[in-house]
Amino acid sequence: MPLWIDVHADIGDWAFRRVTGSTPEALTAKMREYQGAVALVGPVEGVLYRNPQEAARLLRERLDAAGHPPWLVPVAVINPAYPGWKKDLDEAQSHGAAAIKLYPNYHNYNADGVAARDLASSAAGLGLPLLCCVRVEDERQHHWHMLRPAVPASAVARLAQLVPTARIILVGANQAEIQAFLAATEKGCTWAEVSYLKSPQNAMETMVAAVGASRLLFGSHTPFIDPGVTLTKIECSALSQEDKNRVLRSNALGVWPQLSGLAGPASLPG
Repeated sequence: MPLWIDVHADIGDWAFRRVTGSTPEALTAKMREYQGAVALVGPVEGVLYRNPQEAARLLRERLDAAGHPPWLVPVAVINPAYPGWKKDLDEAQSHGAAAIKLYPNYHNYNADGVAARDLASSAAGLGLPLLCCVRVEDERQHHWHMLRPAVPASAVARLAQLVPTARIILVGANQAEIQAFLAATEKGCTWAEVSYLKSPQNAMETMVAAVGASRLLFGSHTPFIDPGVTLTKIECSALSQEDKNRVLRSNALGVWPQLSGLAGPASLPG
């Protein structure tokens, strides 16, 4: 198995239940266990904080306290409906964010609305891809006072069509949502990660047959899901080793070539 790149990981605390493995040290241990090279990490708190920039600063504090391991690459959560988001975007870039994570359903804006389009255009100008989250948890697991419908994949596709310079990764999407999104958007500008592909048993094979392997990325959705779940789903599939390598690593390097020199904690002694 290649040294994988995880494009959908988070660290921090979730308000509605305890999540384990949610510290830099715990994620590093998982990466060592499962032979990971890089994890793009956002702050869990960014989903629910009214000002997600405070969550971004909390993420930086946690990474600094852990010695800022180079295999944990920060991702900023930005709410384009919140005043001052352009300043937040500049701050994210200045602190080395590899991407911008969006939660339209939790931050109360439309994925294809004016605010999202403005952010997508600004992020594209800075060379920052967008990770657009369809869901955080299965809707059946939501707190009864915090029921949030999934972000329509069609709206994210519309965002990609309206801002063709943006690079957009759909995350937390099921099989039908991924297929619809990739069918409606241009190759080379849009991708989808596979942590929410749960069924049928041959979900990976079905997805690759439908959309090809070149637009799929490995994401673990840790700490909500153990990285081993999606890794096993890929490794135990009937995909060719070449296609497995594409999903686990090489496709991500096409989006983030600057990650190519990172070998991860598994390369360290001990």
